[in-house]
Amino acid sequence: MINDALTRAHELLSQTAGLTDAAAEPEDRDSEGRIDIDLPMQAVYRAGRAVRLTPTEFRLLLALARRRGAVVSRDDLRRDVWPGRDVQARVIDTHIARLRRKLEDDPRQPRHILTALAAGYRLRA
Repeated sequence: MINDALTRAHELLSQTAGLTDAAAEPEDRDSEGRIDIDLPMQAVYRAGRAVRLTPTEFRLLLALARRRGAVVSRDDLRRDVWPGRDVQARVIDTHIARLRRKLEDDPRQPRHILTALAAGYRLRA
């Protein structure tokens, strides 16, 4: 029953956020620069290679992926990633910078995790 619920949740997220089941589609992981999130395994792949993320980095990436293409405010990220905690904007910015170092070819000129000035961040669709 729990596995069925997880499967349905994963399918819904995959359809709405563009997430992929990286384990089920290994040939797609070889696309240059592609980022895949394997929800059941809580794993992330960049261009076919596994990327080690901390639990916080994984939750942050997932929060952006759920709204792929849309700007996500720091307040929304704070609520999604650090519920009930008073986290300063600089903490969020620092975690975004760490994600970029792990996922981008050039973190100073990101292609995936983009900044929306004075608004938040966006994961490119």
